[in-house]
Amino acid sequence: RGGERARFDQQPVEAYATISACLEAFALTHDDYWKRASRRCFEWFLGRNDLGESLYDSSTGGCRDALHQDRVSQNQGAESSLAFYLSLAEMTQAETAPDLKIPSHKVG
Repeated sequence: RGGERARFDQQPVEAYATISACLEAFALTHDDYWKRASRRCFEWFLGRNDLGESLYDSSTGGCRDALHQDRVSQNQGAESSLAFYLSLAEMTQAETAPDLKIPSHKVG
């Protein structure tokens, strides 16, 4: 608090939440900035990140658990894999149905 913002560990669930928020902002504003931002966030999974390393592992279909300051976690937990696939599903929906409103993720 009041100090320098922490950059690590970076986790797939955070990327997913950011992607979802960007797509919701796009649905509400129709401002392409938010769609571009969601693409940029999704690319984080594929290596457009601070280490230039992919967290998605195409050989296993899993997603690594974290981007540490000096390495990518070798663990591939369910939460991380789900974060990747939910991100992929939302991105696919946004790309294939650009004129449809992206559904809100309201709880309750």
